[in-house]
Amino acid sequence: MNIDVDLYEPTRDSFDFFFPRMSPGGILYCDDYNASFFPGAKRAIDECVARHGAEVAMVFEIPLNAVFVVKR
Repeated sequence: MNIDVDLYEPTRDSFDFFFPRMSPGGILYCDDYNASFFPGAKRAIDECVARHGAEVAMVFEIPLNAVFVVKR
């Protein structure tokens, strides 16, 4: 699942809608996670990971602002 909506609310809403529907081992990708010009994306992902924590197997930040969230 690729989330590329830049802002807090659509990032949060996308994560909350798609992540529970993903298969175990599925990967959610957000390319704006550490982008200084889109700080809401990081805040939304961090909040969603905390809320869905039991379903999260791994959070892996990669260079160039992105993050992978792997579903348990």
